[in-house]
Amino acid sequence: MTVIDWKILYTNYQGPEKRAVEFLYREMGGWLLREPGIYAIHTMACEQAVTIANADTNLVVLGCLRENAILRRFIQTSEVPTNGYCIRVLDNPDATEKQLVLIAGDTPSAVLYGAIDFIDLAVPEMTPELGNGLRFPNRTLREKLPQYQRVSAPQTATRSVFCWGHTINDYREFIENLARLKLNEVMLWNEFPPLNAQEVVDYAHSWGVKVVWGFSWGWSTGGCQDITPEKLAELGDRIVEQWREVWRPLGGDGIYFQSFTETKQDTTNGVPIAESAVSLVNETAGRIWREAPGLRLIFGLHATSVRNKLEVIAKTHPDLCILWEDCGGFPYLGHAAPTPEDDLPFTQRLLEQRQRMGLVFKGQMMMEWQRFAHQAGPYVLGKASAQTIEHDARLVEPAWHHLKALWTQYGEEAYQIAAKAHASPNCEILNITGNLTGKIHWSTALAAKLLWDTSTPYPEILAQVFQLPYLQ
Repeated sequence: MTVIDWKILYTNYQGPEKRAVEFLYREMGGWLLREPGIYAIHTMACEQAVTIANADTNLVVLGCLRENAILRRFIQTSEVPTNGYCIRVLDNPDATEKQLVLIAGDTPSAVLYGAIDFIDLAVPEMTPELGNGLRFPNRTLREKLPQYQRVSAPQTATRSVFCWGHTINDYREFIENLARLKLNEVMLWNEFPPLNAQEVVDYAHSWGVKVVWGFSWGWSTGGCQDITPEKLAELGDRIVEQWREVWRPLGGDGIYFQSFTETKQDTTNGVPIAESAVSLVNETAGRIWREAPGLRLIFGLHATSVRNKLEVIAKTHPDLCILWEDCGGFPYLGHAAPTPEDDLPFTQRLLEQRQRMGLVFKGQMMMEWQRFAHQAGPYVLGKASAQTIEHDARLVEPAWHHLKALWTQYGEEAYQIAAKAHASPNCEILNITGNLTGKIHWSTALAAKLLWDTSTPYPEILAQVFQLPYLQ
């Protein structure tokens, strides 16, 4: 095969499907469009899918199955799972000695995930061994491919990331990395709104990533020291006004909030924190929903102050999704060893609450909280200088090695918790919390794999992560 022996046939060139075409062009082009030692600039044709007859190149055909007649010729509707994709490699029956790579998605985002997994999983799996276990995926597309099929779908509907907005140095790179990890929502916590909020939202949507704005509903690490009905009512007034004046105009796909549960005490002035929190969030959410019916509201809840009051938390409005944080040792905390004898039973109790809920996994890069600097005011999100980006990458790299060791040692505990969550119809969010700016690191790639799927045995997941082409 020569460098021009591939063509991409797409269904739609917009939204996540457009990003899928761009991704395939970039990644395949890195292997195909240059000749070693020769300054010849090749391109790969990208055309709207019409026919595969008499093709003079190998073809990658991608799109939503229901919209693409070429894909439907070879792939049945039943073979593409809900929100998932089917990748199939076969000989082109209408063109001698040419091949087809078919990427059929159930949704535009699934088409993008199929394209990503063709590069990140399928190509390494199809790469032949060249003796002594050596495999060179960059050569794979220059040879005849073996027959191949991969079908996959997420086991959790929402696979999200939480981070402070101002920790993101390059929002475009950040969002592209989320998509490559098959994460589909980001919760951006801010004290002040980004000036370029709508720009960030639009870019995220083009990659199939939803944006949820996060802000405080009385959040405090020390509990609420003066809980009274009057104080809660005043707090509720301030929250609704802030949502109405600051966050609602920014666009986005929902609101994430935390209240005053990030404390080890469970009462303040004799009042259970769980009761006050539920009262506040139910009343405040109700007021917001009267102005914005159906708005996605996510209640970030620290288990440390309410784990013995689950019967009270069960009174949370059923349309609120509770995102549980700090539920035990690793992966719930990134600096503590796992305590499966406590964490697995408690996780099961949460999953049995028959309430919309999710779980937060940590063990990623965090800020130095002892030197934390608050946002000074409205700011520009994710447009740092090259010098700033280089400084931060160099500074945190040693810490990422520590986190890789942590996930290597304890990753299977996270797998067990994720498997429990996947088995529950009540768990709609699995979340990674941390500052994921810069390149994708091993611990993040592994965590994201667990959010997507635990039907695959853990050793196989590890092997897939180790083969990811973008990890060093």
